[in-house]
Amino acid sequence: MQYLVTLITPPNGTVLDPFMGSGTTGIACKNLDRGFVGIEMDEHYYEIAKARIENATQSGMKINENKT
Repeated sequence: MQYLVTLITPPNGTVLDPFMGSGTTGIACKNLDRGFVGIEMDEHYYEIAKARIENATQSGMKINENKT
């Protein structure tokens, strides 16, 4: 996934993932210092993605939990 992120996103760019699922793209973005906006309708998968991204983040990246 990191390879794909580097193909489509410039350095310091931001990736929009409208179907976040388990957060794999978010982890790749964090590893590559890219911005990431993830959208997930299923709360179960949102919680999985949130936990995975937080666990992959040693620096304490804050995840915006805007639930509308």
